[in-house]
Amino acid sequence: MSFDVDIVIDAGGEWPAVVEVIGKPTDNISPMFDLALGEDGLRGLDGSNCGEAIGILEAADSHVNHPDNLASYEWHNPANGWGCHGTAKNIIRKLLAACRDHPEAFIRVT
Repeated sequence: MSFDVDIVIDAGGEWPAVVEVIGKPTDNISPMFDLALGEDGLRGLDGSNCGEAIGILEAADSHVNHPDNLASYEWHNPANGWGCHGTAKNIIRKLLAACRDHPEAFIRVT
């Protein structure tokens, strides 16, 4: 199972318009997002304004990349190989960059 992470805006249509596709991380690495972002993980950012989420994502990026935390993240690498610490780092970094580029947009996690 996986979920979609996108940056969206209200363009006045029936549904929000996708500004940027962040990725489709597997649910297997949800524990890593929980470590980096708190107990609600990546799903907790759903509906967040990008500009307001930048600080949260900066802290998560710092945490997921800090050498002292490597063992905690590596421990959560799924045995089946579907996702890894590197995938979590890339999603967080890409989401942070997109929020900096589109501070008026919103994060959608489905």
